[in-house]
Amino acid sequence: MARRGLLGLFKGPSRSKVLLVTAHPDDETMFFAPLLVAAVQQQARVFVLCLSTGDADGKGEVRAKELLRACAVFGISTRDVTVLDHPHLRDGMHTNWPPVLVAELVAAHLRDVKPDALVTFDAFGVSGHDNHIQTYQGCVLAVSKVRESIELAHLGGYVLQSTSLLRKFLGPLDTLISLARKDYVAVAVTFNILLVFRAMTQHWSQLLWYRLLFLLLSRFSFVNTFSCMPEGSSYSRG
Repeated sequence: MARRGLLGLFKGPSRSKVLLVTAHPDDETMFFAPLLVAAVQQQARVFVLCLSTGDADGKGEVRAKELLRACAVFGISTRDVTVLDHPHLRDGMHTNWPPVLVAELVAAHLRDVKPDALVTFDAFGVSGHDNHIQTYQGCVLAVSKVRESIELAHLGGYVLQSTSLLRKFLGPLDTLISLARKDYVAVAVTFNILLVFRAMTQHWSQLLWYRLLFLLLSRFSFVNTFSCMPEGSSYSRG
């Protein structure tokens, strides 16, 4: 697929639809903000499916509401945001999410929304969080499955590329590296760090100093780079 293939979807003759699948409330702001800014600016309809309420500390109900407010800051309608509260998808660094279950839930949402593209984490999950990785694994299965139907045969699957620790904390400087490289399907850039911070302040229950520092230093506040999702059930972390 050509460079910037994902963002090219937003410029079609009709309003494009993109589904972002995350693991926890605040993932959308901490990792996918440049994508969300670009998609909304180009008038794509953005759907967000969050696979858990982020209830590791017993604040699931609060965090689900925070997600709705953060998405509204980006310009995403609350009616297009879905937060699941499944007993087998509990938030936790070492909680095992069965990829087949994730795939079933994501596939059902895909059939309902019928997006042009699904976006999620890659095989390393940016931070190596088990829930992020299992989200990726389930999405790979789901996209492969729903493409068998005529109405979703066109569906594109894209993953946010993880980087080395050095590049991860280059902040806005990493935009130069990302734009210079030719091995990405798409690159989304934003320098509206105030908008990103405003979205993060909606996640009041998570506002610890190190998360705010992360936003300031992280490349993911300024640039997202994407590759195509692999076919079938490839779960390699490479």
